Amino acid sequence: MKKKLIFIIVIASLMLISCSAKATPTALPTVALDAPADGSTSSGGSVVASGFVVAENKANLGFILSGLLTNVNVQEGDQVKEGQILAELDGNSLVFELQKAETNLAELTSPGAKALAESDLAQATKLVEDTTDDLESLNYPRANDVRIDNTQANIDLAEKAVTYAHNRWKQVSRLEPGDEKRAAALLDLTNAQIALDALVAKMNWYTTNPTGADAMIIQADYDKAITAEQEAKWYLAELNGESVPAEATGTKLNQLRNARIQVASLKDQLDNHKIMSPFDGVVAKAVAHVGEIVSPGQILFIVSNPEKLYVETTDLSEKDISQVAVGQKVNVIIKALGANVLGTVISISPVADLLGGDVVYRTRVSFDELPAGVLSGMSVDVEYIVE
Repeated sequence: MKKKLIFIIVIASLMLISCSAKATPTALPTVALDAPADGSTSSGGSVVASGFVVAENKANLGFILSGLLTNVNVQEGDQVKEGQILAELDGNSLVFELQKAETNLAELTSPGAKALAESDLAQATKLVEDTTDDLESLNYPRANDVRIDNTQANIDLAEKAVTYAHNRWKQVSRLEPGDEKRAAALLDLTNAQIALDALVAKMNWYTTNPTGADAMIIQADYDKAITAEQEAKWYLAELNGESVPAEATGTKLNQLRNARIQVASLKDQLDNHKIMSPFDGVVAKAVAHVGEIVSPGQILFIVSNPEKLYVETTDLSEKDISQVAVGQKVNVIIKALGANVLGTVISISPVADLLGGDVVYRTRVSFDELPAGVLSGMSVDVEYIVE
């Protein structure tokens, strides 16, 4: 019990009697109950501290930005559920932007987009195969001796065909333009020369090595093809919801990711235009009004959970802290209700406070059974039962 020095002072009234006699005032004796010599506040096997009933869940709610309040959906005393929207700021422009962003994302992830990604991957794979062949050709002869000999034989025949066609052309070249013989001879000569040129080019390719520049171009084409194929694979995997490494790149992949980021960002911004209850509870305070301009951090609602209450003491003396432990039983006297209920110490602050120059500690006490009618904010005395 709090140790108190109790003075009982009774002051006798002086009564004046106007009928010829006068009373003499008499002082009654003072009775004092001395406090224990060690200065502690315990008495009769207990230690007492005062405190208040507090809600386990209590939230002061406001917006993180300023704006016009367009919707207020609750009043003081209303029951609310976790995630329920209590109030909203004007966000019409963001809603429009979000609709556009979601439409764009839907197009980028549509079945048509997936089909196109599959086609792009197939083309990229074919290009890798082609450039691989070109790259490997740098490491072996372009043709064997048999093919070279065969090509040379065809060149010899083509040269003879050109000579024959040239001689024939000479015979008819003086004829009038448009003459059938002259036209046929010119066509034969042209075709013969084209055939010879093609065979000579093939022979040159068979018998000469690529230049350094040719090799660099072939290598670069191969590298680009490999990169394009990998990016096509990553993009298709992303579209299909498969795992993609963090280092994955590619124009289409980045476009898809940016579209998703934009949608998520706009949704977050819209969420910042709403106040939502963080848990099931009751609106203990509501000062929001439609049409007003609110400021960042302005407290508009207080939500608490009246079904989860505990006691927090504020003035347990340092002289008594050694007699209190977690798990210890207590009597909680709720003054407003005239009720005395059992509780249990669930925590002791490891850091002291100063109260009127005295060193005190806070403790937290749970109710063994929540008494009817108890409300957050009610004052209590807590009697720690010391054995």
